[in-house]
Amino acid sequence: MWTAALGAVVGLATVAVMIAVEPGPPPPPPRPSSAAAAGFLQAWRAHLLSSWSVDQVLERATTAGATLRTSIHEAQRPPDRVRTGGAAVDARRGSTVIACAIPPGAAHPVCRTGPAAQTWTQEVDAEIALLARLVSGARPVFAVTDVGRGCYDLTLQRPPNVVPVSLGRGSEYCLDPATGAVLRSRVQRIGAVDTVTTTEQHAPARDVDLALPADAVFR
Repeated sequence: MWTAALGAVVGLATVAVMIAVEPGPPPPPPRPSSAAAAGFLQAWRAHLLSSWSVDQVLERATTAGATLRTSIHEAQRPPDRVRTGGAAVDARRGSTVIACAIPPGAAHPVCRTGPAAQTWTQEVDAEIALLARLVSGARPVFAVTDVGRGCYDLTLQRPPNVVPVSLGRGSEYCLDPATGAVLRSRVQRIGAVDTVTTTEQHAPARDVDLALPADAVFR
């Protein structure tokens, strides 16, 4: 009798454990929402206003099967910023914009300067306003989904009139909440997909992060 009773107790315990560990249905995938769009806009504004430095690898995969890789360095300490990729440099120093490139047959970058059309704050406000028109409202051009860990998926809903290069025909951006830097991104373009992966990042940006090429010639 005791043996039977003990067996029954053990059997009930086993059933209880099985019930306790039985996995339930997976949680539903995140859905696009206005809250996600607002979160993306807030994260992108923080990205534009923060000071950070990143080294990245851009990989472009074309529908023809080709793959191109480029190293990118980007840093900002508003209103100063610099972005280098390939043989081109795009920078800003205060209210002065700088563009550098290596002309055919030249050995050093040649840089030209000019006055910035807007203050840094005005540029940020204009970019956020454009993004807001694309991801907000009753019929947004892009539906935004918060996929967690600072990542946002932007899915094209209807043909746009004007779309920033950063969004393409759909994109995903993952931003570091602590620094505002982009950790990785994936942008769908016509005939290609651009994937950017950050290999090193720190904040805030230092003078050396914002330096222009030492051999640059200004004209």
